[in-house]
Amino acid sequence: MSVLAPSSSTPALAGGFAFLTDVFTPAELAAARGGQEALMDGQADIAPAFNWPAPRARKARSWKLPYSTHFRSELAGLARSPQLLNRIARETGAGSVRLWFDQLLWEEPARRTDLNYHWHTERSRWKTCQSPLMVTAWIPLAQVEPTMGPITMARGTAARRWLELPDGWEPRPEEILPSPVQPGDAALFCWHTVHGNPPNLATGPRRAIAIHYAIDGLSYRPHGKFSHLNERLVAKPNGAPDFSDEKVCPLVWERKS
Repeated sequence: MSVLAPSSSTPALAGGFAFLTDVFTPAELAAARGGQEALMDGQADIAPAFNWPAPRARKARSWKLPYSTHFRSELAGLARSPQLLNRIARETGAGSVRLWFDQLLWEEPARRTDLNYHWHTERSRWKTCQSPLMVTAWIPLAQVEPTMGPITMARGTAARRWLELPDGWEPRPEEILPSPVQPGDAALFCWHTVHGNPPNLATGPRRAIAIHYAIDGLSYRPHGKFSHLNERLVAKPNGAPDFSDEKVCPLVWERKS
């Protein structure tokens, strides 16, 4: 587990996002692409410590595989990369970092060309999470051309702390910022940042992995009928989901005391 010197500040991500360069080596990315391709063929090389079905061969054009870092060692290496975790800690002032969830992403060129970003926040998908800060590292596994629909940020939205976007809301053109990250880099953004992906209008697939982390603590709080996949998998020692269950949501980084 990687460590840095102590910090007493409340965790935060200035501006709601940051583009981290030179995080991964070409060898790490080549291995990760191989792991993605193996999972697309239904081949895992490690087994999760919880009950979740093994991946099946990809059939859909748009493919999002949860828990990929629990099924392929190459992808687990990205999620636990000391370089990535140290950079996240520097950007946020984290005292600890816990892995929350991941999605392995493969997006074939779109059949429709209408420009829909599907704007949203991660907070809207994690309504039962209680944490000082949660962040996502969106990591391209192959070259991302501008026409591929790179992950795109809406500037200034993190401060609004929306749980749901107001009806009909769209960012102004000057607020829209496509991520410039390329293989080796990572787009880091907080759970309040509005973001989206326009359609892939290139000729090849958009390949990435989104890895989600909790900073300085994570616990469950009920939110009506809303639930997250992790609630099915974590231990429930007192009847409520334990989001600090090391089998599902391991602590991957901790600052020196």
